[in-house]
Amino acid sequence: MVDIAGTAWPVYKLEALAAAAVALVVVYALTTTAQTAVLTAAGVGLVVWWVRRAALVRHDSGRSGSDLISR
Repeated sequence: MVDIAGTAWPVYKLEALAAAAVALVVVYALTTTAQTAVLTAAGVGLVVWWVRRAALVRHDSGRSGSDLISR
């Protein structure tokens, strides 16, 4: 967990935001089309978010379900 402004954020959420931001800049630089860049960045962020979360849940499979809801 990373503390941002007094709120604990799981690292996978920050990785997803960073990946989406990078995708946005790269795709916009290549296509100069905001629509394509935004949709691609949203897709990249979504995939990274869920893949990293799934890996975390698999790693923490010994915990109860209520512990994972807050993530």
